[in-house]
Amino acid sequence: MTVSNVTFLSEPVMPLNPGLVGIIGARGSGKTALSDFIALGASAFSLHSNRLSFIERAREHLAGTRVDLGWGDATGSGSQIGRHRESAMECRLVNERNPVTLN
Repeated sequence: MTVSNVTFLSEPVMPLNPGLVGIIGARGSGKTALSDFIALGASAFSLHSNRLSFIERAREHLAGTRVDLGWGDATGSGSQIGRHRESAMECRLVNERNPVTLN
């Protein structure tokens, strides 16, 4: 997973285990942020998402942030966070000619 245009991450590339089934961590450690970023990169984050989600609560700080995921078949997907909820994300498919970082 690659997160672009965000200043609070020390490392923009986060390798994910191909068999990932859960996220475990202490309260406030970023579990919801990580799961929201994964959903966003997979183009599975709803425009009508819960207003308590990390993406919705931090939208003003995340506008312009892009999340890209790489899939095992060398394709990828990604989305960008918009400034307003109504234009929340601009999604596009990324193919082999426009690869993302994660294998």
